Amino acid sequence: PSSMKCFNMDKRTTLLKRIFLFSIPFMILTGIYILTDPFMVIYNYDDFNRKQYIHKNRDFVSTEMFKKNSEKYIYDSFIFGSSTSLFIPPSIWSDYIQTENKVFSFDASSERLAGLWSKVKFIDERNVRIKNALLVFDFRTFKDFDNTDPTSMKHFEVYHSSKLNFHYRYLLQFLKIEFLAAIIPYKLLNRYLPYMEGVITVLPDYYDPITNEFHNTGVDQLLKTDSVKYYEDRIDRFPVRSGEYSEEVKMSTSEHTQMLNEIKAILDKNNTNYKVLICPSYNQVAYNREDLELTEAVFGKEHVTDFTGINRFTQEKSNFYDATHFKKFIGKQMLDSAYYASGQ
Repeated sequence: PSSMKCFNMDKRTTLLKRIFLFSIPFMILTGIYILTDPFMVIYNYDDFNRKQYIHKNRDFVSTEMFKKNSEKYIYDSFIFGSSTSLFIPPSIWSDYIQTENKVFSFDASSERLAGLWSKVKFIDERNVRIKNALLVFDFRTFKDFDNTDPTSMKHFEVYHSSKLNFHYRYLLQFLKIEFLAAIIPYKLLNRYLPYMEGVITVLPDYYDPITNEFHNTGVDQLLKTDSVKYYEDRIDRFPVRSGEYSEEVKMSTSEHTQMLNEIKAILDKNNTNYKVLICPSYNQVAYNREDLELTEAVFGKEHVTDFTGINRFTQEKSNFYDATHFKKFIGKQMLDSAYYASGQ
């Protein structure tokens, strides 16, 4: 019996040794992840413009910027929306509103109504007055969102969710072979190779550290150098259009209606001067009429302007960077139409 006991103990010891040896690479990678914070989600930062080659979580970055900056600056005017809202920036919108304080662009990648709603509530709960608001809707606004994809997950303090799960998802993202196979050669060789596309980015950009305004510096330089080549290289990003009327399917639900009403209640409480802009897409597909009617019913027709469908904003390819993102001069024309056409 004693020899059998020793045998079993030796087996357990051997198993533990193997488990330990097998886990060493994982422990090393986890340590590297914690020390380097590649996605800039662990430590506090004054400027998120570092590590531009990494696709950052814009929801997290915008929220952290607002939290830190609101201790130093007075914000009372906010732009809410997905990446399309970045092209209606604070520097342009500020000409259409009255404020002596700072404007903040509270964007998030692939923002849905749930994210927009949670941000309005978050600001209100912090007793920050919303004097002016620009709600930027697009074809994704009423879609369900995936709170498991790291790049589009909601900040756990705004859309109340698990902080532990947020960081666990990012650790898994770091451990993916696709990520490691791209980031390690890129950092060691300081070279971008075609297979790295989608994992890292090499085109520079810049976000203002106070207003969070986006400057698309790398893409703008490509257009300035050779605009014809820019569009030729990205022909697959612009869908073929039929030229005939079509509209999105209805996506709004009773839950969306409740969120819209809660946003409206907060805006009314703040006596907010607000506009809702529904952004154009190159595909020229119109906003669903029922979703539009719901939006107008909640916010008032005079506050809502729909730029989707076949119109002067969607006609020219040169108005867009890709099928979704229009250029800032289009954003200014949209503001002209929304504010001046309505007389407000």
